[in-house]
Amino acid sequence: MKARNFLIILLIIVIIFFTISNGSSVSSIDELAYVVAIGFDVGKSEDLSITFQINMPSSSKEQSSGDSSSEGPSSVINTVECNSFDVGVNLLNSYLSKKVNMTHCKYLIFSEELASNRS
Repeated sequence: MKARNFLIILLIIVIIFFTISNGSSVSSIDELAYVVAIGFDVGKSEDLSITFQINMPSSSKEQSSGDSSSEGPSSVINTVECNSFDVGVNLLNSYLSKKVNMTHCKYLIFSEELASNRS
């Protein structure tokens, strides 16, 4: 009987632990900036110039209060000069108010100059 009670209490503790720990990593749509296209080019001062086209969905409160409910999400284009792609994403995250999310990225565009110079 003691072993059974111990297993039930242990199971309850494990379930509570996983329930609490999974809830903290969920991001709201309003906190994310969705990259839909990325362009790569040769930079002027750095090795690489990366251009991000980002769709930032507005919250449902903003859409219901204004006339912009018929419009789609706002699109923003940002260019970053850096040494590598990871550094470019970190730079973009540092000055955007939202976290960059690449799940909707459908286009990778490389300039002719970058494609011919790099192998």
